[in-house]
Amino acid sequence: MEFIKENVVAMIPARMGSERLKMKNLALLDGKPLIYYAIQAAKETSIFSRILINSEDDLFGQIAKRYEVEFYKRPLELATSETKSDFVVYDFP
Repeated sequence: MEFIKENVVAMIPARMGSERLKMKNLALLDGKPLIYYAIQAAKETSIFSRILINSEDDLFGQIAKRYEVEFYKRPLELATSETKSDFVVYDFP
């Protein structure tokens, strides 16, 4: 089965309020924020027509712009440690 690239979207969830490691997506690894590596991995697959960061925090919008991917700002109520991943996906347009 062949993928139809224009319909394949990578959604990278990123929450600012990580509990175990504060702001883990922004932690630097070899001089780059951790989320950079998820973005690069998605880009390197070459199967995605769109790559988006999904977060409640506008800072991730700036990161998305820097690394030339899209940004979706999800509602604050979907940014808690109790939020199930399914709800984040259901909210995503």
